[in-house]
Amino acid sequence: LTQAACFPEIYQHVIPLFAYNGSGLAIQTLQELLLHEQEEVRQEALNALFQMEDNLAEQVIMTMAHKNPHDDIRLEIAGYFSQQPTEQATNILLKMMRDSSPKVRLHVAQSLQKRRLPSTNFREALFTEDDLDVKIELIHLIAGLQAPEEWSYLAHLLNDLVAQRY
Repeated sequence: LTQAACFPEIYQHVIPLFAYNGSGLAIQTLQELLLHEQEEVRQEALNALFQMEDNLAEQVIMTMAHKNPHDDIRLEIAGYFSQQPTEQATNILLKMMRDSSPKVRLHVAQSLQKRRLPSTNFREALFTEDDLDVKIELIHLIAGLQAPEEWSYLAHLLNDLVAQRY
């Protein structure tokens, strides 16, 4: 089933069966399908994992947030964790700030603006960020923290960014 030679029509019928089954082997198969070459199959498998109320399924989602080679899956996972106001979800999002995809990092930066976090979580990311849109979102994030101790730091940072023509 996890081989690319299978017919795409099979997946729309089989993936819900795996989600309904909920066994460890079914969850492992869904995890393998997250690596499938067809985007529709990956999305279907991820949606099945999202619907499962199982610790192993949750663990697979957390693992795939960092180890999945497909940007679309990591972006969907970032959206999933951005809707959860837990500390664990926040920690996963903070780790996703180092994602290779600018789209994922941008979504994470926007999601973290709704959470109360110390600015130290974002200083390194701001200076190492290459994508202009993500850098601007990080500036908005730090500015939105309303921490007086950060104002002079933010002023120096903005001065540096203006000097670099951002």
